[in-house]
Amino acid sequence: MATFFTSERKKQKMVWEGFVYNLNKDPGKGRRYWICEEYFTSVKCVGRAITDGDNVVTVTKTHYGHAPSAVAVQAKQVRSKIQEVAGDPGNRNAPRTVVNECLAGTSDAAIAIHPKLTSLEQAVRRKRKFGGANEDIPNSLADVYFPDELRHTKTELEEDIVFADTGANDPQRIIILGSPTNLRRLLRCTTWLCDGTFHTSPNAFYQIDSVHGLYQRRVIPFLTCLLPNKTRATHEKLIQLILDRIDRIIEVDNIQYRPQTIIIDRLSRRVSNKLFAPRSLWLIFMVAGSIFVKLIGELFSAATCKQGMHRT
Repeated sequence: MATFFTSERKKQKMVWEGFVYNLNKDPGKGRRYWICEEYFTSVKCVGRAITDGDNVVTVTKTHYGHAPSAVAVQAKQVRSKIQEVAGDPGNRNAPRTVVNECLAGTSDAAIAIHPKLTSLEQAVRRKRKFGGANEDIPNSLADVYFPDELRHTKTELEEDIVFADTGANDPQRIIILGSPTNLRRLLRCTTWLCDGTFHTSPNAFYQIDSVHGLYQRRVIPFLTCLLPNKTRATHEKLIQLILDRIDRIIEVDNIQYRPQTIIIDRLSRRVSNKLFAPRSLWLIFMVAGSIFVKLIGELFSAATCKQGMHRT
């Protein structure tokens, strides 16, 4: 049985006995004329076929210069499927998820002749951009929203990733992203690292702050904070939001959470006392990016040396 699919350039193709044909003529009345796709390459294969209204294939000219390849056919079908899924306005999955789902069940030989995953992901983004499947990019804080299908993790728990949100009516809106599981892991970390960036911040926000924790000898980002500006008042408000959520978890889990070391760039004495008063700790303020990098390097160099001494 012949199979049909549409190429990336919206050309109709047919697969028959391991060969791929391009639609050459469609005069109507159910008859369609096909030509081997290798005719347009240096091979110049003249293989031709005709299909009737029931898609029964009649080969009128045999192929020459190349052999049938089930692997190449499968690879072309996967590329067509990726384009089809990417062009679906109802599909909001990340490009990597779209590619992985389309590659599921594909043979290793077919995957091997595909482009790199990053190239396939770029093809998904390009299809969505020019196909009109992308959502409008919000340009104001009030326009930012999270669809239900994007608010939850892909794990079995399906946790809400919107850690905190001051609301669309807040002119200084703050959004914190992080699952409850990640927050509990952060509370078990004795060392926290906080830093921000402006270069990758979304259009509606001014800065992205991230809260990392030294978890099982690895620095892992647990919270991502979208901020409207970099004022001290905004950072104090951010800390208060985190504290309020921490208090709720403590009431349920009855755990201790105060870290011993914080590496951070700015924090008022009032907020720092409120956050860290229960126990003494080292509070390190960054005065330059190079100092931050040096501190991290020394921290993990010391940890590595200590670990090596224990092993010996």
